[in-house]
Amino acid sequence: MVAPQDALFHQVQKPSPWISRGLLFNFILLVGLLFQFREEAGSRLWLLLPLGLAALWLQSLRLEVILQREGLWVRMAPFSGRLIPLHQIRGWRTQDFLPRSGSRVRGWAVRKGAKARIYPAGSVQEGIAMGLPDGKGVWVSTRRGRELASALSQAIPKHSEGGNAPNF
Repeated sequence: MVAPQDALFHQVQKPSPWISRGLLFNFILLVGLLFQFREEAGSRLWLLLPLGLAALWLQSLRLEVILQREGLWVRMAPFSGRLIPLHQIRGWRTQDFLPRSGSRVRGWAVRKGAKARIYPAGSVQEGIAMGLPDGKGVWVSTRRGRELASALSQAIPKHSEGGNAPNF
């Protein structure tokens, strides 16, 4: 895990708390309703398991972006993250959405494509595209793209914004 206290840039994006609270409220309400009918509650309680798991999933879900002197740490929690060493970042640019994706990127799942790895954060369509030495790129969803680009410029002075940035 990367410690954010020495970070040049640090952002944590989470799903709307109203969504997870709504799921949790519905879960509790349905459990209460099932126990009103005690004779059938035990046999139908397993039906609520997906709703409860979805509520717990949304509580733990977050996209962490931390820029330090060692590199850029990107993590879609609760899964493990990826550290991109600064010397591997060939260029970057702020980008409002992925124009060649055919549709807007939504959701909270990391997508691995032929040209890029995409880290979306819900319906946030702003982000930063970065080029890597293998010809592939990384696109990270962030509402603070200009701030991250500025921090990258400070951390990697030999590259400039836009230089060798991927085109995907």
